[in-house]
Amino acid sequence: MTGFTRNSGGTLAALLLATLAGLAGCGTAEAEATPLTPAPVPTTAPQGSAGQDGTGAPAQAGASLSAPAQLGADGQVLSTIPGLGPETLGQIGEETRQVLVSSSAEQHSDNASTTYYERHEDGWVQRAHWRGHNGSAGWLEDRREGDRTTPVGVFALTDAGGYLEDPGAKLPYTQESGYREAATTVYGDDMENVFNYVIAINYNRVEGTPPTDSERPEGWERGGGIWLHVDHGKGTRGCVTIPQEGMEFLLRELDPEQHPLMVMGSFDDLAR
Repeated sequence: MTGFTRNSGGTLAALLLATLAGLAGCGTAEAEATPLTPAPVPTTAPQGSAGQDGTGAPAQAGASLSAPAQLGADGQVLSTIPGLGPETLGQIGEETRQVLVSSSAEQHSDNASTTYYERHEDGWVQRAHWRGHNGSAGWLEDRREGDRTTPVGVFALTDAGGYLEDPGAKLPYTQESGYREAATTVYGDDMENVFNYVIAINYNRVEGTPPTDSERPEGWERGGGIWLHVDHGKGTRGCVTIPQEGMEFLLRELDPEQHPLMVMGSFDDLAR
C-alpha cells in the first residue's frame, strides 16, 4: 500500500487546525532534538553518530537519557522487545511487525526516548532510536483533557499528515497548509515547524480519518489529538515528539499491512 494525499478545505480547515492545536500535544519552544545510537546500557546520551537508519547528527552535549539496561544496539536481533512485561506484550498481536516504544524512567518525566523495532523470523530488530519529549506532566493511564499528560498504553498508528508534502508515506497522508498556520497562531512563529509531519496516535480518535479529525469516541473529557510530531525541545500537552528526520524516516517505513503500534508509558508502566 502506498500513501496518498487527502484534500481538505482551506481556511475552514486552518481554523479547525488552530483549535485542535490548542488541544493536541504541543510545547512552548522549538529546539531541534537529535537521534542517538543506544549503547547496551545508556544512562547518558552519547555524543556521536545516529543509528543505522541514517538520520544521524551528533547528540547534544550534556543531554541525559535513561533506558532499560537490556536495550540493544541498532540491528541486533532480540528475542523480545526490551522493557515490556507480559501484560504489555500481550497487547501486541502476531500480525504486528512494526512497534514504536516511547518511554521515560520516571512517571512524571517529559524526556522521552523512542525506539523503533521490526519483527523478523528470528526475533525483534531495533532499527532506530531518538530522544524527544512527551507530556510536560508525564505519563498517565487515566489521563484527562488539559492535564498535560501523555496516555499510557498500546495504540495503533493508521493515519498521518503534515504541512510538508508527502515524503513517501505508506500510511494515508493528509497535506494541509493549515498545519503551519495552526502552529504559528497558537504558539508563535518559532513553532511553525512542529507540524511539518505528524502521525496520529489512535487514542480516543476514529481510525481511518485525518489526524485533525475532532471526533472523540470516548468523550471530550479524556482529551484527544495525541500525535507523534516534530520535537520542539520541551514537554508537550500530551503528544510525543522526535526529530524531523526521524518523522520522515518513520513515514517511509510504517506500513498499514504491518499493523504498526505505538507502545508508551514510563518504564514501570510498560514492565507490567
